[in-house]
Amino acid sequence: MKKIDSLIKKITEKPKISEALRKIDIQEVVRDVLGKNLTKYVKGIQVIEKRLIIRLNSSALRSELSYNKNKLLENINGYLQKEEIKEIILK
Repeated sequence: MKKIDSLIKKITEKPKISEALRKIDIQEVVRDVLGKNLTKYVKGIQVIEKRLIIRLNSSALRSELSYNKNKLLENINGYLQKEEIKEIILK
């Protein structure tokens, strides 16, 4: 069991893999923060250089979220327990 644990740890510590896993974690956090009802309108979530890009199906939701970007940013970074995201872009 220890061999498997150490192998997994060794693999996930590689920069490219750890970065990909971090992005996946952020995407899951965004879905959790938005909740099931709002996640239905999300087409895609990307993280590029500390910018969170959320693609939405609904222009009304995009408008509503744009008023609450700061609160959304605080909630996401609070959930992650560090400042992973500096900017949110809604498309």
